[in-house]
Amino acid sequence: MGNELTSYTVLNFKRDFILGDTGEDVGSLHNIMGFLGYGPSEEEIKEKRFGKSTLAQAEKLREAISNNPLLAFASFILQFIFGSDIEEATPELRRGNSKPIREYRASTDPELQSLEAVSTSKKGAAGAAELAGRYIGQRETGDNKGAVVKYFNGAEGEPWCGGFVHKIMAKAISPALYSQGDFLRARSFGDEAAKHGAFRKPSQGYAPAVGDVVVFTRGGEKGHVGIVSDVAENGTVTYISGNDANAVRARTFDRKNPPQSLLGYGDTHALAKAKGITLDVPSIAMTNTKVTMGATRHSDTAIRGG
Repeated sequence: MGNELTSYTVLNFKRDFILGDTGEDVGSLHNIMGFLGYGPSEEEIKEKRFGKSTLAQAEKLREAISNNPLLAFASFILQFIFGSDIEEATPELRRGNSKPIREYRASTDPELQSLEAVSTSKKGAAGAAELAGRYIGQRETGDNKGAVVKYFNGAEGEPWCGGFVHKIMAKAISPALYSQGDFLRARSFGDEAAKHGAFRKPSQGYAPAVGDVVVFTRGGEKGHVGIVSDVAENGTVTYISGNDANAVRARTFDRKNPPQSLLGYGDTHALAKAKGITLDVPSIAMTNTKVTMGATRHSDTAIRGG
């Protein structure tokens, strides 16, 4: 996927951890936590199980890492030693395998113009996927704060995965594609697509296409939303979303064995057709623009909202 921001170090971890998971990668997580003084119960260590004790200690450690640069650096080094990552212990949202980007760029107010300059030369759905990829690594500066939140939401203070998708689709295709007024609510994208007969559930056997919108639930009306950037022949779906551990990140899952939280896909081509939007013509003139950001490494936290 295209990314003009900078070069990144990408570490491929086996999966996200959720309550009840067992295995060698959970054991690696225990090793990191124990080394840093946040070991879980002996029972869970013995069973290599991600249980309530592991979750509680992971939350404490993640908070400590966010406030202590030395602890964050130690955690990063231990990832290479044990092959796992404390920051992937995010059980609120079952998202399948992940490919987290390990360097983030906290985007501050002076960089708003740089965010606006990011663009793509591709058209339609492919352009939306490429444009989304060029924001990978952008990170908020606080709890839903910073230039990246202002840019995608229009203001600080609210979860911004919906704002991310809305802005990308408006910029790469048309503001009319997803025109619902409550776009900050992640699940509104599924509602908008369904209203026009363009929402595809996993049970329908639909094979998503690049540029489709992927919608997840977090229980009730809570959700998460992203843009499909790649669909491999083996069924691996890669999607890009904002406000994923407070940053723009790429993740993957197996379409044939999708995560339980997957609600479905907004079929971009079908939705555009229903609304009379031509995907072959970009909504604005676009040129590739390189954006430079200061290199600052951050610790992740769990996804806080859609």
